[in-house]
Amino acid sequence: MTWQEFQRNDRLEQEQLDICHALIADATRDTAIWLEASPPAEERVHILAIQDGLAALEKIIARRMERRRASEDEWVWPETVREVLSLLDKAREVRGHMVGKGLGRLAERLPRELPGSKLRLVSQAPAPSTTLSGTGGWIPRQPKPTEVPANPPTYFPSDLWPQTNVILLESRKKFPSRTQTLELCKHVISEMTPLFCEAVKAGKMKAGAVQRERSGGMEDLLHFLLVHNDDGVHDGLSSLSDKAYRLGQNVRRSDEWLALAKAVSSIGAATLRTGIKQTEHPDAQSNDKTTLSSYLEKVIKCLAVEPADLWSEYGEAAPYVRQLAEIEWNKKIQWNTSGDAVESYRKRDQLIQIICRDYPEAARKLDLQAPQSIKPAADGNSSAESIEVKPTNAAAGTEVTPADHRAMVDEYIAKVHYRKRKEKTGMA
Repeated sequence: MTWQEFQRNDRLEQEQLDICHALIADATRDTAIWLEASPPAEERVHILAIQDGLAALEKIIARRMERRRASEDEWVWPETVREVLSLLDKAREVRGHMVGKGLGRLAERLPRELPGSKLRLVSQAPAPSTTLSGTGGWIPRQPKPTEVPANPPTYFPSDLWPQTNVILLESRKKFPSRTQTLELCKHVISEMTPLFCEAVKAGKMKAGAVQRERSGGMEDLLHFLLVHNDDGVHDGLSSLSDKAYRLGQNVRRSDEWLALAKAVSSIGAATLRTGIKQTEHPDAQSNDKTTLSSYLEKVIKCLAVEPADLWSEYGEAAPYVRQLAEIEWNKKIQWNTSGDAVESYRKRDQLIQIICRDYPEAARKLDLQAPQSIKPAADGNSSAESIEVKPTNAAAGTEVTPADHRAMVDEYIAKVHYRKRKEKTGMA
């Protein structure tokens, strides 16, 4: 090799190294922007690994630009490039696109072999086509195949996805090329219109959510279709290229999109009119709610009443009223401590049955409605053995017998007398 040839080869190598340096610098900036977007954990792992790979390539470039060589550079470079591009593909699959133009240029232009390397790698790719067109040029590259999402958008009704998946797969067969993305989207909208109408009619989703962004409707499904079939260049953090964005605007101006809007609007209006009619005569429901509100107000007030006063007001029903008031209060403040809450809610119904059947006067004062299966006792005496659902002791988990029933009242009476004696002693 003559000196002139050596100088020419060295100049060419330095030019190629400068190009690689610029590509790696742009790609590194794009990865930093990508990380600032707070990507998911899996996507973040890929981006950090890409940054490590780019840093390793940059070290090799810097060493070669200083005309220093390491024996392992010629095999480390192609392996690192292959790993970086593989990680880039994985990150793009997770997000749906690449962030920034620098990473796109890196994938297209970064040489797989180190500039100036004497090691020639044998490519495993198939040989390029040598068939010529009639004009003498190369036959243009075939368009990419149509892709459809394998998973539903966020908030998409789960009941609709099996039918939606069938529609998407059949649409992909009908429009196999990405050059038919506009027709694909229109066809999917037309096929999805009856499904969304049924979902709105059944109350599975709101009419306004069908064509609203991030609501799990057709708008989100359209966005997924555009992302999966986007061949344009992305700029910044947008999930769509300018080409795909303009395509989406054309879809929203189509007759199919307007037909979907009209159909969903008519179903939503009919559902609203039906709801208004159902609330025009709420007399029975209003009476029930008024009675329930009156009962809750009265029974919860019992918590602030002294035991002696509660006894004078409700007599032998006082201990049951007190327990019922505590349970209703816990329920009102949304107390939900697992098994204890479940047991208390079950005991509430049993207390209501006892009060309504054995103490009808106390039930009347509380505006407490007796269950249809329980009728108040005529003589007001306790008859716990005749109750259909027998009360249980919450602590022991056993049925309350008539003797236990009487003992509960006696215990409460004893507490009332003890409190009265204590008050008299204090006063004396």
